[in-house]
Amino acid sequence: MDIEILNPAPTYLKISNIISEEFAEKLKKLVIKKGEKTNYATNVCCKEYRIPNVLTGNMEKEEITTLASLHAIVEPIQEIANEIFKNTALLKIITHAGFWIMEYEEGGQFEDHVDYSLDDDKYSTAALATLCISLSDPEDYEGGELTLSGKELPQEFLGAYVWDGWTYHRVQPVTKGKRYVLVVHFTGLVKA
Repeated sequence: MDIEILNPAPTYLKISNIISEEFAEKLKKLVIKKGEKTNYATNVCCKEYRIPNVLTGNMEKEEITTLASLHAIVEPIQEIANEIFKNTALLKIITHAGFWIMEYEEGGQFEDHVDYSLDDDKYSTAALATLCISLSDPEDYEGGELTLSGKELPQEFLGAYVWDGWTYHRVQPVTKGKRYVLVVHFTGLVKA
């Protein structure tokens, strides 16, 4: 039997200028002001602030306007991801699990993992696709490289990457400064 791998690299999207510099600053201020240390044992040098994908009674005005802007950014990406990742186990992205604004301090990192898992593992989210928007100018920090299946992706200020939930990825340790990102995990249905 002869087997040829025709598509060995992961499929992902690269998006430039997905948000404005002013909006990126607004998101960074939210995680600085309201963020809490992550509870991932392997990433103690990271803060996160989560904005749910629906309005809640205890949201401040600033969070409500931010939520509306975030939905306007994410909804077109959701439709594109449904088309791009149809060759995976993804049947249809229906929604997302909210918005995570992350602050990686020196030493902050994430080990290799996938975002779609039904196991009770440390990173289990059952995400069919992930959107990661860079809120920091790469000149403001060192390290913190995003890799998909071992391939390092160049970070672009106000740019983003989207990958499917079955692609192994990691964030290398930040060695200087702080790295800020916005992460969205898309959820929905998988093929039978």
